[in-house]
This record gives sequence, structure tokens and C-alpha cells, in this order.
Amino acid sequence: MSILLIVLSYLVGSIPTGVVLSKSLAGTDVRNYGSGNIGATNISRLMGKKFGLIVLAIDILKGFLPVLVGKLILPSQPLFTPWILALTGLAAFLGHVFPFSLGFKGGKGVATAAGAMLAISPISILMAAGVFLAVTYKTKFVSAGSLAGALSLPAVIGLVTLTRPYILITWVIAAIIVVKHRENIIRLARGEESPIDLKKTGQ
Repeated sequence: MSILLIVLSYLVGSIPTGVVLSKSLAGTDVRNYGSGNIGATNISRLMGKKFGLIVLAIDILKGFLPVLVGKLILPSQPLFTPWILALTGLAAFLGHVFPFSLGFKGGKGVATAAGAMLAISPISILMAAGVFLAVTYKTKFVSAGSLAGALSLPAVIGLVTLTRPYILITWVIAAIIVVKHRENIIRLARGEESPIDLKKTGQ
């Protein structure tokens, strides 16, 4: 049951929401537009904020629902269940970042990771989301906010849950998110990163 849950979580995470939406409604592949990323920010640039929010919500649910199902069906075993839930959340995240349907070349995984951690520890993800929003608002760069939120998550989830599996998994997630943002980091350092317009209503 546990292995099946983890495998299914990866498959759910692998659903390329942004690609499906852009191809079906915009007649183009979002990977050929803007930054080439399949996530909500690039969808917003291509199709408007409304569709960006739709992609964001679905990508969050890809992480949230598998972990929630795990919490509902797994027996309550303090030494076992946290590891399975942590691996389930990690599998959904890895599915988004390395989807088999796109040749293992996916998105950056921030929203899906947030969804998984929301199911595990809502307080922790709300604290990390606060860091993301504050940094994004201050800098006008989603990439900077994403990096700050991801790097803050292991600390806040450690403080809130004191649970080793969750701490270890969030460190893995944070490290992968940093690597996936390496081009953004270079552009930020060079002053070439594209800021977001917080006042723009979108399409």
C-alpha cells in the first residue's frame, strides 16, 4: 500500500498542468514562450493571471491530495507513517520536476512542494508562504521569493513539527529548488531577471 501510494503520488505530480492548458486553450506550448518554464508565472505571462492562478491551484493540489490521502488511509504509526507521508510528498514534487511525460524535464516544483507540505504541516507552509510573499513583494521577483520560501521551509517545519522525516525531505526539496533556479540566480546577480508587475490585472 505504501509503495503504491508513493508511485501514484509521482504519477499525479507528473501531470504537466501548464503544458496541457497552454496547448488546449492557447494553441501553443508554454515551454516555447518566455522563460520556458511550465509553471504558473510563465503561464501568467502567456495567458493572463487568471490562467496562472488555475495552474498554481492545480499544481498545489498535485502535492496536497496524495499526502492527504496518505494521512487518511495509512495506519497511525509514529515511527513509520511520517516517513511514508514525507516520501509521498517528495514523490509528487519529483513528479512535477522530473515528469516522465515530458522526458523528465519539468517545472521548478515550488507549488507542488507547497501543496505537499500544506497537507503535512499547514502552519509551517503558511510561515514559509509569508516569507515568499514578503520577499516577492519587496524585490518584485517571484524567483527570489521562491528561493527564500524554499530555504526557510526546513527551518520552520523543524520548529513546528520536530519530525526528522519532514525536516530531511524539505532539505532535499529546498536543494533541488535552488538547483532548478540556477539560471534565475545568475540573472538576479546580473540584474537581468524580469520583475513581475503586481498592479497588472492580466487577461
